Amino acid sequence: MKRLLLAILLICAGCASSTPRDNVPSYPLLDDRAMIAAVSSSLHQVHDLSAQGFIELSEAGGDRVRLNAAFVMCPPNQARLRAWKFGQAVFDLTIRPDGAWLASDRDHAGKIQVSASQLAHSLAMLNGEFLDSPDLRLHDEDGELIAERARPGEPNVVCIIDRTTRTIRRYTVEDDQKRKRLSLDQMGF
Repeated sequence: MKRLLLAILLICAGCASSTPRDNVPSYPLLDDRAMIAAVSSSLHQVHDLSAQGFIELSEAGGDRVRLNAAFVMCPPNQARLRAWKFGQAVFDLTIRPDGAWLASDRDHAGKIQVSASQLAHSLAMLNGEFLDSPDLRLHDEDGELIAERARPGEPNVVCIIDRTTRTIRRYTVEDDQKRKRLSLDQMGF
């Protein structure tokens, strides 16, 4: 009897999905430019966005800290990003049409070296502005469309789009040495 019960449990465990599936519909495949236009059009229809997750801050020496975070955005030019650790606010970034502000507690003020206006510009790309750029370089990698933009004096931006669901899976902003400065990834729907 114990062996039968064990066999049933093993069969059930073997049939269980190991990774949760996103609840996102699939669409017919499109060529690169049509895919960019479709995803950009969808992004421009977003009126507000909110998310919870984690932010990982890292130093050049390799030290890292992971913070809880909440993000809200009202495209095209209003957003707020708040991060905390153990229930205490670490920083609060507010972006409005008249400017961007970064507030942090005294203990972390020196450790958070980020340009609020540069981060505001990077976050503004979430509304489709990035995909509207005529100078995007596009290529396919493992069934995903990679869109890249590099302009003199601006950070390099990489966007990875799932072709079958027409969803963005990752945004990465890199400096001129190709070091990641901002990465929005592990997005689930």
